[in-house]
Amino acid sequence: MTVTNKLQINSIEQHITILAINRLAVIFKVSSNTIKLSLKFGDDLKGNSFSDFKYNELDIVLEDILDAMDRILRKEFELKKIIIYTVNDYCNHMILCYKKNPKKVDYILRYRL
Repeated sequence: MTVTNKLQINSIEQHITILAINRLAVIFKVSSNTIKLSLKFGDDLKGNSFSDFKYNELDIVLEDILDAMDRILRKEFELKKIIIYTVNDYCNHMILCYKKNPKKVDYILRYRL
């Protein structure tokens, strides 16, 4: 891998991280400046209410996580080999999924809600 390729990969990873943080900010209705990589879902970032009839914020995040996956990652997730607790985990998951299916992840992070 050349230095230029490595810079492009780092740039893509930074770009996806920014998009993922912005997506979470929209979902949780907060400023993207308040979303830190160490925040934990369910503890620091909580859903408004749980209802059988309406998605809350955590349901939307889970839907993003699942929709970004391919079959192989979904199987690993079901076997609890992939666990996403924090914003950093979410961002890394989106980066991994982007490498497999950029269009799908781009759609999830930019246009869905």
